[in-house]
Amino acid sequence: MGHGLEGNASQRRLGVCSSRVAPVLLAMAVLWGAWQPASVVVEASTGASTSATTGAPRTIEIHAKQFKFEPSEITIRKGETVKLVLYSDDVPHALAVAGLPIHADMVKGHPSTVLVTPEQTGDFQGKCSKFCGAGHRDMHFVVHVVS
Repeated sequence: MGHGLEGNASQRRLGVCSSRVAPVLLAMAVLWGAWQPASVVVEASTGASTSATTGAPRTIEIHAKQFKFEPSEITIRKGETVKLVLYSDDVPHALAVAGLPIHADMVKGHPSTVLVTPEQTGDFQGKCSKFCGAGHRDMHFVVHVVS
């Protein structure tokens, strides 16, 4: 009476048990990959133009794996907002493109999204910016921006 132990013994055991089970279940889900954080979204620029038919930016998927990007080159128009969806197919990578606001980590199972609206034309060189193994320096990427 008044000791915070109201209820029968089985109800008290259930309370103690449930307070211990939830953290254990969460830890098991994380370790076994059942729980995944939300995808990473990096806003690299605010948009100028979007797809004329849907109003949404054009989407380009880019996959990284030891030791290349697929595709290794893309072409977009100056002022066009493009959504890049970046996937790692094996180990952690990162894509960085000099001269454009593109820099994002790529972790297997967790796509990263970058919105970019280039403001100038040219060929912009990119590379993997996270060491990923012996062929890391061979991971090149090119963004061609045309008028």
